[in-house]
Amino acid sequence: MEKYLFDEDQYGNCLQKCNVLNDGTMIGSVKCQECKYCIRKDQACEFTGSVQWIVCSKIDQAIGKAQT
Repeated sequence: MEKYLFDEDQYGNCLQKCNVLNDGTMIGSVKCQECKYCIRKDQACEFTGSVQWIVCSKIDQAIGKAQT
């Protein structure tokens, strides 16, 4: 599975809602990173704790990408 580089605004807020959890969780957020489908993540920055990417076993469904 590939790394997914999620979108953030200039303040580090994640911008895209997860369609799998469908509860307002934003892709890349702390709650997202704790999800059972998040199988790997970037090493957190020692100063901000932020990460740049995740590996999600359901990323296509999470981002609303149609499966073929």
